[in-house]
Amino acid sequence: MDLRQLRYFKAVALSGSFVAASRVLHISQPAIGYQIKQLEDALGTELLLRGARGVTMTESGKALLGHAEDVLKAVERAQTAMDGFRNQLVGDITIGVTPTSGRALAPELLKLVAEETRLHVTLRQGMSNELLSEVMSGHLDLAFCYDPPSTERIRLVPLYREPLMGIGVEELIGASSDPIDFDELVKLPLLLDNRFQTIRQVFDQIILAKKLPQPDIIDLEPINLKREMIVHHRRCTVAPYGLFLDEIQLNRVRARLICNPVIVRNMKLAIRAGLPDSFSSYLLRSIKTTVAQRIKCGDLGWEPAEQEAEL
Repeated sequence: MDLRQLRYFKAVALSGSFVAASRVLHISQPAIGYQIKQLEDALGTELLLRGARGVTMTESGKALLGHAEDVLKAVERAQTAMDGFRNQLVGDITIGVTPTSGRALAPELLKLVAEETRLHVTLRQGMSNELLSEVMSGHLDLAFCYDPPSTERIRLVPLYREPLMGIGVEELIGASSDPIDFDELVKLPLLLDNRFQTIRQVFDQIILAKKLPQPDIIDLEPINLKREMIVHHRRCTVAPYGLFLDEIQLNRVRARLICNPVIVRNMKLAIRAGLPDSFSSYLLRSIKTTVAQRIKCGDLGWEPAEQEAEL
């Protein structure tokens, strides 16, 4: 039994359904269900009865709810008592961000850390695989990485899921807001990352699997130049919605969800081995708070992470 399981159980019990609890917690339903099943197995009793109209508590579930609320309130009081010690966090932290995560999360995260601690945070922007290597070598303390492989040298914590979009001017990508089929997207002139980057590797694998003709592709890395080429030089790209949020809102480009297949990337926080627990615990909590706010905002199309991947 752990605090996360009690928190998930309380949310489901009080809201009456896994769907409602998922919205409150900003966690996927399968992840919530997995943790509650683990809790039931640990206690050796069924806590919730699942039905078409939601869930109801068993007698043991009702008994546990009171204890769970007491425990969680005690933890909240302890955290409040420790708030006064946060400013004692002093030191230098270097965090690696991808273009999208940096644009979406960095301002609020830096503001939060500055208000609560005396940590000096340096941000370094790069591509996901490069940032992961920097964490593993110890040059970065933490980094936002897409679908990084597991390794004993770093700790990985799921943050959110992000679908990829076909992005381009209306004359190329079309005026429709409907998804665009992958087979149709590859017929357009494209501007993509080089073959060593994650998005490009996934893209090339799908082309091979579907046995499609080689598309018209220009390799280009710098994001500012990529924006210029897409807006003014009739090229499309594959990218997260948030990377072109300003251009989309100004109607300079359109974004359409790619389908057949839908391509989803999992953003995880990579934490280097040896980072002091006081630093990693605080920063992880702050980053999760900032991510939850963006998911709730709904403007980037982010989805809650599949938390069972953290087990």
